[in-house]
Amino acid sequence: MVNQTPGDIEIMEGENITLECRFKTVGNLSNMYVRWYKNETLLSNQTEEQTINEDLEEGFSSLTLWKAHTSRSGMYRCEVGVRGRNLTGSGKESRVIISGQLPSEQKTNPDQKPGSENHKEAGAGFEIGVAAGAAVGVFLFLLLIGVFVWRQKKRGSPAATSGTESDANEEAGKQHLPLAGQMSDVTYADLRFKRNEGQPESEVVYAEVKPGRQQRAGINGRPQAKVRGSR
Repeated sequence: MVNQTPGDIEIMEGENITLECRFKTVGNLSNMYVRWYKNETLLSNQTEEQTINEDLEEGFSSLTLWKAHTSRSGMYRCEVGVRGRNLTGSGKESRVIISGQLPSEQKTNPDQKPGSENHKEAGAGFEIGVAAGAAVGVFLFLLLIGVFVWRQKKRGSPAATSGTESDANEEAGKQHLPLAGQMSDVTYADLRFKRNEGQPESEVVYAEVKPGRQQRAGINGRPQAKVRGSR
């Protein structure tokens, strides 16, 4: 009777795995043997990748795969026999599945539950997504504010410029008004001068007339004459 354990096993690449085979001794121990097969191919007792140990007195044998590679996946079984008596027995095959290499983080933490790494990665991805979304939202908000301010400045600028230009044009128009326009502001006055019939006493001019040496007859010795004239 041969008992082989474990039945099915799945490990990660780079791990070690040991298969055990227990049996009942029969007859002379020197005639007994134990062989290990992979996919019905006989395995060597000792290599760099595997080690086969056996203790016939205890009825025990083991196969250890060192740093197993994915290529070592397959069906393993042990066979126990007695030479000369054509007596053999085999254990139930063990299915060995070796998956891809473990992440370095999981290798250093063997107590980590399966799937916890995926949860961490999902959580980290969610946080990154939230941060990226917040950054994009802030950027869009600032962009909208900038556009709004720019549009307000653009709307106010033409009005101010137009007002300045209008004032300048009005001032220039005042300085360069045509003559006809200036004449329209002239006030005409009707001046009429009246001639006074008499002159005031203050405007009378007195002149002293002296006769010459030779005077006409009849006028020598006339007193001073009073002449009234106007200025």
